[in-house]
Amino acid sequence: MRARIDYVPQYQSYQRDFPISVEDVVVMVRLGVSSALGAFSKDDREKAQAAIMALKLEDIVSQNVSTLSGGQVQRMLIARVLASEPEILVLDEPTSNIDIRTEEDIFYLLKKYNKNMTIIVVSHDIGFISGYVDRVACLNRKLVCHETGEISGKIIEELYGAPR
Repeated sequence: MRARIDYVPQYQSYQRDFPISVEDVVVMVRLGVSSALGAFSKDDREKAQAAIMALKLEDIVSQNVSTLSGGQVQRMLIARVLASEPEILVLDEPTSNIDIRTEEDIFYLLKKYNKNMTIIVVSHDIGFISGYVDRVACLNRKLVCHETGEISGKIIEELYGAPR
């Protein structure tokens, strides 16, 4: 199942001072995918490189992860899961610590990847994300699913009890 589902958490828990580069973090997700011996194939490296370029990380690819900003770490982790090519990708607040321009770029990119994989995004920003997704599932003691065109201020008020 690990090869079929991947996840990007909202908060990353890893040892920030571990001596590893951005490129190594991204390509490591390919371990065991194409070779049982632990070596990376040409295809593994190409998929990692494509993900690095898609997330615009090529200028920091050799940097140690300890030097990255929160937004750079988030982009690196998204590149990592995209390189794994899962069937289902779950992202919890994937654009936390990211500026609005990069957030738009990431959701545009995810919309493109959604043609080849199921993507589930947890977000509190229904208004923003509605432009990039097909369906929204709202959760407040009950789960209610809507096509994005159906989302209105009235529905939000009914679900969350907040005025429009």
